[in-house]
Amino acid sequence: MRSWLRPVVVCAVAAALPVLSVRAAEGPKPSDTPSAAPTAYGGRVYQLKHRRPRSVVDILQPLRSGSPGTEIAASDELWSISVRDFPENLAAIGEAIVRLDTDSGPAADVELRVYVLLASETGPSTDVPAEIAPVVASARSGKHSANLALVAPIVQRTRIGTTDGFGGQGSAGGPGMGNATYSYGAESLLRSTTSNGTARVDLRRFRFDINGSGELGSAKISSDLSLELGKPVVAASATLAQGRSLLVVVSAVAVN
Repeated sequence: MRSWLRPVVVCAVAAALPVLSVRAAEGPKPSDTPSAAPTAYGGRVYQLKHRRPRSVVDILQPLRSGSPGTEIAASDELWSISVRDFPENLAAIGEAIVRLDTDSGPAADVELRVYVLLASETGPSTDVPAEIAPVVASARSGKHSANLALVAPIVQRTRIGTTDGFGGQGSAGGPGMGNATYSYGAESLLRSTTSNGTARVDLRRFRFDINGSGELGSAKISSDLSLELGKPVVAASATLAQGRSLLVVVSAVAVN
């Protein structure tokens, strides 16, 4: 009985061996194989010379692939746009930047008008130029509800595309100003375009400083400005001594 059973067991094991060998040779099933890695993203930093990067980046957004992990970022401080995307998108964005980063048309003369007003509760109030009347009226309805007197109208003629800085200095006049002196300037004046196509000029790091007697005090104003030609804006305000404050309105006008 025992000698008859042994061959049966051996044959059964031998019959199973070829099956095991075939499965090992097949390797992992296709479903177990990792999917192929997507095309690698590329990265590039573009330097701009004429247009502010943030004014350009909105126009470039439709050229992105939109895939997860891609990005486009602008830095006005470094005058650069950095992009991470597929190679074909990088190429399209690079070509668009070359077309956009130009000084469109010949440089136009621009007249910058800076109006310096002194706000006080008890001081004098004077008429203001019609050009800035709406802006001043809006300021009066806000925190500058006190009397407003024009103490320093400034006119500076320059050109769009200026990047080597400009500015000037002078004396502020009017009651309560004493021997106050002022200085002003900006690093550059460049052309830009909003996302809806409106043309503007950008004043980079516009500054205005006033130095008065102990009664008036001193103040410093610094701000980046984006101006639509012919439309004045309030650049900034600053607090002076004895409850008075300074209001600076800036306008850019094209000169033929």
